Amino acid sequence: MGLSNKGRSFGGMMPMPAHIPAEVPSHWGIYVNVANVDASLEKAKTLGGKVIAEAMDIPQTGRFGVVADPTGATVCLFTGLPGVGCQGYNADNGSFCWSELLTSDPTAASKFYAGLLGWNATTNLMGTQEYTTFSLAGRDPHDKTGCAGGMMKIKAEWGPHPSCWLSYIWVDDLEKAVSTVAANGGKISCPPCDIPGIGRFAIISDPAGATVGLFTGPMKKSSECCGSSCGCG
Repeated sequence: MGLSNKGRSFGGMMPMPAHIPAEVPSHWGIYVNVANVDASLEKAKTLGGKVIAEAMDIPQTGRFGVVADPTGATVCLFTGLPGVGCQGYNADNGSFCWSELLTSDPTAASKFYAGLLGWNATTNLMGTQEYTTFSLAGRDPHDKTGCAGGMMKIKAEWGPHPSCWLSYIWVDDLEKAVSTVAANGGKISCPPCDIPGIGRFAIISDPAGATVGLFTGPMKKSSECCGSSCGCG
């Protein structure tokens, strides 16, 4: 099932395939555009990654495969047919606007994504927490249209927490969105919090257990939101 917002495709949904181990929970996956899925999967192996799903075709769409980085976070690699592919992040209500890697080892993860995708990593302090922004190869890290996502180290106080990618959806009214989640069988994992100088966020899970972030902030519509090679599905 394809998902769209105001005529703009931004993701998809499908039942969990029968071959997926029962312990794998419902989840959102991120997709990254690559020039050649098969070559990228082979390259991931040389960089310490693990191929979770070998390359396969999606009729009339393209080809994809799934890898786990050296810290265990999974990401889908995708090559679309002409005219098919990610339309980038967008700051419209209800659209994905950011993807963030929560990892046990930022150094190992940075090296992997730099080698596999050419991403550049820039780390700064966000309060007392280090936060890394990935930018596309050859792009100025301060140019938001070249963002590929973010990364932060898993905190000890979170308890046992696997490395994973977390996607965020832009909402115009965060409090209203969180109330809607609670009223419709969802779970609030992290209530609305401020990110000084950036915006506000919350972490929620749908009734099936898939986790996603909600975000609102002062960014201008679309123009300052990341237009990267990442997508969600």
